[in-house]
Amino acid sequence: MQWPKRSSTGNGLRESEKRWAVTLASIGDAVIATDTGGRITFLNKVAELLTGWSMADAAGKPVQEVFRIVNEHTKRL
Repeated sequence: MQWPKRSSTGNGLRESEKRWAVTLASIGDAVIATDTGGRITFLNKVAELLTGWSMADAAGKPVQEVFRIVNEHTKRL
């Protein structure tokens, strides 16, 4: 696949972000993305179903609030 050349106006970055968003949204597993502070920046549809949160409601929330990971052996958070 040949990627389009980046433009100096920032359009290339926007196009790249769109491609990543489409790719992440189409993955059949749950995808949760966060910023460096652990706040939700993206949920795909599978993650929305798994967590019970919509992307709109989860955006900016701490990942621990949206997705609680339980240890399978200890059953503790």
